[in-house]
Amino acid sequence: MTGSELLAKIKDQHPQIETLLLTGYSDLDAAMAAINDGGIRQYIQKPWNNEQLLDIINNLLSSLQSVEQSVTRVQASELNLLLVDAAPSNLADWLGQQGFVYRLCADVPQAMTRIGSSYVPDLLLLATDLPEEELLPSLQLLQQLAPQMRTILLRNDCHDHLLIRLLNQGQIYRFYRKPAPPALILKALQSAAQRPKNLVPALSTTVWHEAEQPVLQRLKRFLVALKLPGIS
Repeated sequence: MTGSELLAKIKDQHPQIETLLLTGYSDLDAAMAAINDGGIRQYIQKPWNNEQLLDIINNLLSSLQSVEQSVTRVQASELNLLLVDAAPSNLADWLGQQGFVYRLCADVPQAMTRIGSSYVPDLLLLATDLPEEELLPSLQLLQQLAPQMRTILLRNDCHDHLLIRLLNQGQIYRFYRKPAPPALILKALQSAAQRPKNLVPALSTTVWHEAEQPVLQRLKRFLVALKLPGIS
């Protein structure tokens, strides 16, 4: 049994448990299995920094202690689902066939304007091939607008180091390469419907790469101009 298989069994029997993975490997397929099958919250590579590891654990414990840890079980079709896809025809049609009610946005800026006090999605299905330097800042700001939202990311290209950053700093819930089999997307949606009530993600310390700084500032100026709640 692999580590990802063990994590998947634990998650299946105890969905309220939050898991961290400490590993010396950074293989893309292994990381995808740990995220998609094992449901890990943080992927920490050896050798780790003790202070950063303690910060991550303390943040996670604080979020767990501050919420009711009963598990909400609802039908996946009852989730507030936001689909972001510039060419959504096949995916949108499939969601409709499965009985999902969703709101559709063509891109991330449009999604940011959609999220607000009157609409807070439970789940974001994000199909995008944004450049790497734009993707992580966009995910961070979306998470800031809707802290309890879980993100399923669909993308053509990804490497192991990017995927780990998307998990640890972008707080993605699942990642699948395009075109993702519908059965995997449905499994992720069903998993998201079984979660601790009001669990707010415990974000790790964010280290912005130099290339991401101007993108982050442009996105923040865009949101401030729209006077969206939670952004200053």
